[in-house]
Amino acid sequence: MSAKKLLVKAVAELFQHPLDVRRALPPHPGPLPWGEGETFYRCLHEVCARIFKARRRYSLSPRERVRVRGNGLFNLRLASTFCLALCGLSAFAQPKITSLSPDWIQRGATLTVTLAGDNLGSVTGLVFSGESGLSGSIVIETNPPPAVTIESTSKAITTTAASPRDRSKSIQARLTAAADASLGVREVRALGANGISSPLPLTIAAVPEVAEVEPNNSITQAQLIPVPAAVVGTIQAATELDYFRFPAHKGDQLVLEVVAQRSGSPLDSTLALLDAQGRELARDEDARGFDSMIEFTVPGDGDYFAQLRDFQYRGGGDYKYRLFVSVLPYVDYIFPFGGQRGKPVEITVAGKNLKGVEKMTLNIDAKAPRGRQEIRLNTPRGLSNPIQFDVQDLPEITEAEPNNTTTNAQAVAAPAMINGLIGTTNDVDRFKFKVAADQKLVCAVEARRFGSPLDAMLAIYAGETLVAQNDDTDGLDARIEFEAKKDVEYTVVLRDLTGRGGNNFTYRLAIRPPTAAAPSLVARYFPDEVRLHRGGRTRVRCEVVRQGFDGPVRFTATDLPAGVSVDSVLIAAGRNEADLLFNAAPEAIMGTVPVKISASASLGGKDVTQMASAIAPQEKTEKTFQQGFLSVFDSAPFTLDALSLAAALDQLQSATVDALIIRRPGFTGDVKLTAVGFVAGRELITKSLDVKELVVKADARTAQLKFTAKVDSELGTRALLLRGEATENGQVVVQFSQPMALTVAQIPFVLSATPAKISFKIPRAGETNADEATVKVKVERRNFPGAIPLTVEGLPAGVQVSGTNIPADTAEVALVFTATEKAAAGTNYTFVVQGAALHNDRLYRHKTGGVKLTLAMPAAEVATTNAAAVPKEP
Repeated sequence: MSAKKLLVKAVAELFQHPLDVRRALPPHPGPLPWGEGETFYRCLHEVCARIFKARRRYSLSPRERVRVRGNGLFNLRLASTFCLALCGLSAFAQPKITSLSPDWIQRGATLTVTLAGDNLGSVTGLVFSGESGLSGSIVIETNPPPAVTIESTSKAITTTAASPRDRSKSIQARLTAAADASLGVREVRALGANGISSPLPLTIAAVPEVAEVEPNNSITQAQLIPVPAAVVGTIQAATELDYFRFPAHKGDQLVLEVVAQRSGSPLDSTLALLDAQGRELARDEDARGFDSMIEFTVPGDGDYFAQLRDFQYRGGGDYKYRLFVSVLPYVDYIFPFGGQRGKPVEITVAGKNLKGVEKMTLNIDAKAPRGRQEIRLNTPRGLSNPIQFDVQDLPEITEAEPNNTTTNAQAVAAPAMINGLIGTTNDVDRFKFKVAADQKLVCAVEARRFGSPLDAMLAIYAGETLVAQNDDTDGLDARIEFEAKKDVEYTVVLRDLTGRGGNNFTYRLAIRPPTAAAPSLVARYFPDEVRLHRGGRTRVRCEVVRQGFDGPVRFTATDLPAGVSVDSVLIAAGRNEADLLFNAAPEAIMGTVPVKISASASLGGKDVTQMASAIAPQEKTEKTFQQGFLSVFDSAPFTLDALSLAAALDQLQSATVDALIIRRPGFTGDVKLTAVGFVAGRELITKSLDVKELVVKADARTAQLKFTAKVDSELGTRALLLRGEATENGQVVVQFSQPMALTVAQIPFVLSATPAKISFKIPRAGETNADEATVKVKVERRNFPGAIPLTVEGLPAGVQVSGTNIPADTAEVALVFTATEKAAAGTNYTFVVQGAALHNDRLYRHKTGGVKLTLAMPAAEVATTNAAAVPKEP
């Protein structure tokens, strides 16, 4: 048996029988075509042994599992251990997935998706982050037999088998969503022999998803779709119209809804419903912001058409939409929008296909999370669209009519959450209350954020005196904060700004003290794919966003594989970032595992620990991932140590640090050496330091890295790491040194000169009124008030300067330059002004930028020279 077939057979046995690793051990193959049969055989046995040990070591949750071929479950750590153990046999690049098609799956369904990207040939499984209920396996492709074969009398003439398809750019996977899988978005990553990919989103939907198929730009070309369905499409070009045909029955309450601008698409949709003859039955443009929606009762059995276009006849690749067509329950609005924790609340539901569920009682757990959350009605006809529902701790009050005049204003007790309705045109709701003590109060309307069309106008009166009035503080929702006085009767008046009203003009009106933001923190880290080699270390950047506190925050990582450790890091008060270092022992277990990084701090006297989120920093929007991962690989071709433990320098000074490169025997590649860290935030180190990158050749084990602090470099002591990068077998390998402390001190003053260019004439012999030029030298004082003596370097002979001292507490001085008759004309002179002064018993120097000087010849000499150049007439 060939080495390749032997390897494939072993992998298949492991996947089919993960709990019996010994079945994968083949008999000794003897000489192999690779010429290294004994080495291969020993390596394969070592791989199986490692997997067997790993299987006994780890007991994993379902979230850490990957479903692979057949019905066998192969957990994430075992699968990645097997993949990485084979890296010694063949080098693979890190997998990268750029698209997933389709990027949705219906709950309870199984379908095949295509993953496109790079380096996918070594992918062995998929990893899903988020709620449970989703599984998948990579489709193992086999080459079909040739359609035409050859028969020969000698049996010695055959056809060439088809070459296997290149799977590096595209693979297929079989996905299954459980019948009870939670709806929403998951993250999907590809797991391969060289780690794990970045994620792509996959949506678990309640209705069948249908991809738009072109051409569908006329009634005759209309794409047939089922009902219900969610059509995923794009208005690709200007003036394009998309048509979809679907069957409907008499009495059906059709709901057609476009989701485009609500998901970031520039499409301003206009949607029409047509009958079988192409006659328009209904049209809508802006039912949900700029998104369209049609609710229609079908007059008779037959085919109907949905026509969709951009209102301004625009189009393009980003004009994407989702068109929902269904006869499922659809909730237009509910009343009230929320309830109190620990209390039941009866809600009224209005919409389509809701017969029998117009009213219901919701039980809100006493420990339910506060704030808005998404709920759906699960009816015998199916799931409804999602509804926003608010959960708070305030007592709930329902508006009682009539309350539209000063005399019949509804009395309420503050604080409270009032659920009301502007039910008719020009309706006004009034509520009166008193407070037992002077205090600050907030009156806030919540309507538009829950889908209500109410454009609230809010006013507060003390008796008949207007205290405050507001229209649009939070979008189109109104909010007033005011000082309430004891025993004064206040009246809150609420109406629609334009006098509209109706059954769906519902609102929640909070009357409460201002919410004091409790101390909190948001912890995050990047990258989300942490790559670590045995015997080496890697860096993870940790950040904290503080709310109401400035104390220290400690980051660490937990549940690490055997042999992997972390040097926890403390972010001191006044700073928001630090580097967390992961270290791997030479015998560390290889594989890919979820990484768990936590942040701990004391908030309001309580010790708080919370998990950090994995992020991908971007220029405009920051991407947050549901889960980050750590991949441990075999030893790198080199490791890196800093021989200098600390360095100190002033702004504009330079320093060097010594580095040691420890090479694996046989590795002779170049190592690029630079530095990372030090600066605050996500700025590059070059914001504060000029770092000269080094290329360390194969014959060198040590190197000196030089860096210079810029004039505006950040001050203080922070960690600096050396970063080494090399290439082996076409793959980039990065290693980091241990941290060292870098201290930058402030220079006491900085000089600048203006203008940057001056010129004046050389005087004629015996002339007393010499030409002159002035240069202003300004000083930026950095806690240094003393005098600064100046010297001018680079002045040509014959040029004089007056005023060479900046007095104490002075911001600038004027230097006047003149020339004597001994000066030589020229245009390429440059000089600098240097200041030198003692500060804290140290002598500091700083130079201005260069000033360009032009010396012109005396006027008489210029005239004589020009005259001599004129030829005589004959």
